[in-house]
Amino acid sequence: MRSAKRSAVAIAIAATVLAGCTSSAKSTATDVTSHPETKVLYVPPNAAGTKLGQENIARFERLVTEGLNQGRLQVMDELLDKNVDDHQNYGPGYPGNRAGVKGLTAALRTAFPDLHATATTLVATNDGTQTFAIIKTTGTNTGPYLGIPPTGKKIALDIEESARWKDGKMVEHWGVSDNIGLLTQMGFFPPGSFPSYNPALLNAKYQNLLKNPRPLHPTAATTVAQKLASVRHAVDVGVNTGDIYADSDLVSKDYTEYEYYGEGFPNGVDRHKDAIAVNRTALPDLHTTINYLAPIGDGSMVFGIMLAKGTNTGPFLGAPPTGRPITIDVFEFFHFNKDGKVFEHNGVADLLGLIAQLGFVPPGSVPVYSPDKVDPQFKAELDLA
Repeated sequence: MRSAKRSAVAIAIAATVLAGCTSSAKSTATDVTSHPETKVLYVPPNAAGTKLGQENIARFERLVTEGLNQGRLQVMDELLDKNVDDHQNYGPGYPGNRAGVKGLTAALRTAFPDLHATATTLVATNDGTQTFAIIKTTGTNTGPYLGIPPTGKKIALDIEESARWKDGKMVEHWGVSDNIGLLTQMGFFPPGSFPSYNPALLNAKYQNLLKNPRPLHPTAATTVAQKLASVRHAVDVGVNTGDIYADSDLVSKDYTEYEYYGEGFPNGVDRHKDAIAVNRTALPDLHTTINYLAPIGDGSMVFGIMLAKGTNTGPFLGAPPTGRPITIDVFEFFHFNKDGKVFEHNGVADLLGLIAQLGFVPPGSVPVYSPDKVDPQFKAELDLA
C-alpha cells in the first residue's frame, strides 16, 4: 500500500508540472524566436502549404481510422517510414520506430477489441509538413494486455501527437498519452489513493501569494508574434519562476480548462494558479524548456512540445519528498479567440515515465512488449526483422 500511495504522489506531481501554461505577455514582449532552444514551426498561410497539409491530415486520419480503429497494420507500412524516428514512450520492449507503432497497435487491439479513436483536433502547420492532433480514445478491456488478464472495464484515454511528413511518409513522431489515467480506469490504482489539493499544504510563500494576490494586468495577444510570446512568458514566468497569477492576465471570461491536475483543484484559470503553487512547492527547481512551438493558421491555435525537469525536494500535498530528479515530455495546446485571449487549454504529460524515474515502479511490474503477446491475427503484419 505504501508503494501505491507513493506512486499516486508522483502521478499527482506530474499532473501539475506544466500547470499555468496559458499565461500572458505584454504586447511588446520579445518574440519567442529570440529563444534559440525553441524551434518555431511557422510560415504565413500559403496555397501550397495548405494543399500539402490537407494531404498529410488525410494520411493521419487513415492511420487513426484504418490502423487504430480497424487494426489494419498494413496502412502503417504504407504511411510510416520503416525507420521513423519515434520519440513517444510506449513502455518497455517497444522499438522506437515503425515496428513499435505496429506493436503497440496490435497490443491495444488485443486488449481492447472495440478500441475507437477520434481526432477531436487535427491540424497542419502552414507549410503542410507537420500535423498536430488531440485524440480521444475509448474501449473495453476484454482481452489481455501483454499477458495481463482483462478487467472488463471501459476506458477513455487522451492523447496528443505530432508527426513530421516527407514525400507522403511519416518520418518523425512525438506523442504523450495519459497512461496513468488508463491504468487508473483499469483498476490498478484504488479510489482515494491520490492526494487532494489543499492550500494549507503549500509552502509559506504560496500560501501568502494566495492570500495577497498581485494586481492583474489584462493583456491581449492579437498577432502571431504576441501569441508566441504569451506561451513563452507562460513557461518562463508562470512555470519557471512561479508567478501564480501570470495566467489570469490573458484568459477570456469564458475560459475552459481541459487538463486534469488531480482531485480538489478548482475549475478555470484558478486551477492553473493553484497547480503552479503545488508544483513549485514540490519541485522548487522546476525548469521547462519549449522544444517546438507551432502556431496554426493565423496563430489562433498554438501547439507546444516541451520538456520539464526538476528535483522533488519539497513535499507534495503533505507527502515527503523523494529527492529524485525527473525529466518528462509534455504536450500543450492553447486556443486564442479573436480578441487575443486564451479561451481553452489542454495538455498531457508522460506521467508513467515520471513515476518510473522516481523509483515507484518495482522491477518487473510493468508488462514488457514482445510479438508473442499479441493476438495471432496481427503477427503476420508485425515488423519482426
